[in-house]
Amino acid sequence: MASMDAFTDLATGIALDIWNIFLDTAPYLFLGFGVAGLLLDFIYLEMGIATTSIAGSVSDLVSQEVKTVFAFLMLLIIAYAMWKGKD
Repeated sequence: MASMDAFTDLATGIALDIWNIFLDTAPYLFLGFGVAGLLLDFIYLEMGIATTSIAGSVSDLVSQEVKTVFAFLMLLIIAYAMWKGKD
């Protein structure tokens, strides 16, 4: 029984460490991916390539409500990570 408790404590500790690493890096990753996406859009625009012909229009597959919920969730994660970083 003691070995199971030790395993549970270890798994919980590892999961918390991974979650903290994610929260520490999330704002930078989201910002980096956003800037990279804008840069890619600019490159495609300068080359005269229509991005919908390459990737399709995925925004039509997901409803506006779902996109709004996930945008709000991402905003909460970013805000929490930035608030946690000020401590």
